[in-house]
Amino acid sequence: MTRRDVTGFAALGAGLVALGYGLARFAYGLFVPFIRETLGLSPEAVGFIGALTFVSFIATSLFAPFLAERLGARATAVLASAAGVVGLAAIAGAGGAGLLAFGVGACGVCTGLIMPAMTEAVRASAPSRLHGRLNAVNNAGTSIGVAATAPAVLAWATAWRSAYAAFTAVALVAVALAWRHLPGPRPRADSETPGTRPALGRDQRHAMATLSVFAFVMGLVSAPYWVFTPDLVTTLAGASPRQTALIWLAVGLAGLAGGGTGDIVHRLGAPLTHAGALGLLALALALIAAAPADGAVTLLSAALFGAAYMTLTGLHVVCGVRILHDRPAAGAVPPFTAIAVGQVCGSSLAGVLIPGFGYAAVFTGFALAGALVCTASALVPERADGAAPTFTSDHSG
Repeated sequence: MTRRDVTGFAALGAGLVALGYGLARFAYGLFVPFIRETLGLSPEAVGFIGALTFVSFIATSLFAPFLAERLGARATAVLASAAGVVGLAAIAGAGGAGLLAFGVGACGVCTGLIMPAMTEAVRASAPSRLHGRLNAVNNAGTSIGVAATAPAVLAWATAWRSAYAAFTAVALVAVALAWRHLPGPRPRADSETPGTRPALGRDQRHAMATLSVFAFVMGLVSAPYWVFTPDLVTTLAGASPRQTALIWLAVGLAGLAGGGTGDIVHRLGAPLTHAGALGLLALALALIAAAPADGAVTLLSAALFGAAYMTLTGLHVVCGVRILHDRPAAGAVPPFTAIAVGQVCGSSLAGVLIPGFGYAAVFTGFALAGALVCTASALVPERADGAAPTFTSDHSG
């Protein structure tokens, strides 16, 4: 690949992930207050509908690697983008809980399909020395989507249907770009039987299980920030919708730093990268809990959180693909599923604790938990010993 090809491929991958994780997943939470008011939904209905994203994401993740391996990156990414079109359009046109729930569930399918599609695209299109860098850049596309939701909230907060109509148009463009530019299915060796997959070695299973435990903890610790930060700054500091939107803009823009995770892991190793990023994430929680009324501190907290979160998710992509080097489309699925489970557990736990202890105490407690886990970062696996190649050539600089 020429430098221009690499740049174009990275931009396309990041854009598709921005759709799947940014617009189709994280944007919904920012618009929930306005959607709830328009449709007259109860808190219980809102909670149930929001959980459908998680359920459909997990269900899709069970078969997404198989689809990517058999159908190829192009068809899988087209399916993901098409699910985004259906889901986002359904949300835009929702007149009640039923169609809204369908749309949110379809968006979860989009999220579940897009990362396996892009890791397979990297495997099929790029030399191995670029895999770590490109997978990290693709993952950082989430930040683009999160950053894009901030001006959307500012422009269309009460006109949320217009925002979702615009998101639907973006998803339609994504369908066309994925079909035009991503590779088709990989050639099958003569000895390969359809439907078979390489058996995982004992070292691979152990390394992936360990990585997934750290991913679960990261999801759990980060959950209060994603779910309750708007409520924290509104309740404790009287923040306006504009101020909360600026916080998410800072999260998204700073998260673009996660695109360099492949190079950081190459230079520092996975354990040190994990310790530094999780430490910064814990610091972000502590800062906003300590000074929610200080605009500079809240924006600093948001920037630290965005950079740390995207570095950690990028690390899990890079290391997951290294561990399952013979099945790269599956490499990100176990840790990303663990992150999602951790986020559900973390948000539920925080929701139970906040009424009794308050936002500041709960955020500080989660920050301390993250700092404690940093001390175990030496156990974070970078590859499966004896199974995966070293990938010292991931770094192309």
